[in-house]
Amino acid sequence: MRFEERVMDLCARAIAAEDEVQTQSMLGELRGLLHRRIEELRNTLAIVSAAAAEVEAPGRAEDSRG
Repeated sequence: MRFEERVMDLCARAIAAEDEVQTQSMLGELRGLLHRRIEELRNTLAIVSAAAAEVEAPGRAEDSRG
């Protein structure tokens, strides 16, 4: 299941939950899913930023390492 589909599913399940415990469970899953996605995006951004910096100034990353 795609990320967007999973988010929509968890939201629908939280809304349809019959009690507070079920609602909190669904919202906890949603929070975890969003947290993992944010971490994936941060990691991707770090990789892309490092690659862009290398393209802009080839060899400078190696020089700064010693």
